[in-house]
Amino acid sequence: MATIKDVAKLAGVSIATVSNVLNVDGNADANLQIQAVENFIAQQVDVIVLQPADADATGPAIEAENAAGIPVITTAIRANSGDYTYVGPENIEAGKAHAQFIMDNCEAGAKILYLQGTAGLSHSTDRYNGFIQGLDDAGFD
Repeated sequence: MATIKDVAKLAGVSIATVSNVLNVDGNADANLQIQAVENFIAQQVDVIVLQPADADATGPAIEAENAAGIPVITTAIRANSGDYTYVGPENIEAGKAHAQFIMDNCEAGAKILYLQGTAGLSHSTDRYNGFIQGLDDAGFD
């Protein structure tokens, strides 16, 4: 887990800057996140940490942050455009690890239900694809 010191180093700002946090709940709504980003750009914040609600829709907001010279860190979910530092899991590899756990701990013929996260979010899709790839690579039916 990243510490405040880690985040400050990644963003190229002081620990004091990171500890002076403004927080907005985007409610997993890309439009609310974009509005919040626009507000924070107007406030001339030093860094923005964002968990994109939508990898495509959030890209232009990240590009606006880039244009304003504000460093951007995304957590858990990557955006599809803009320059940012990503802090989070490699979701395809995580899906493969899930598959390996199933193969190591379930008997042959086990019925497996994969209950995917929010449809359309890149991290959910990547984990599912990694899971299926892990099973396929091992020849697991």
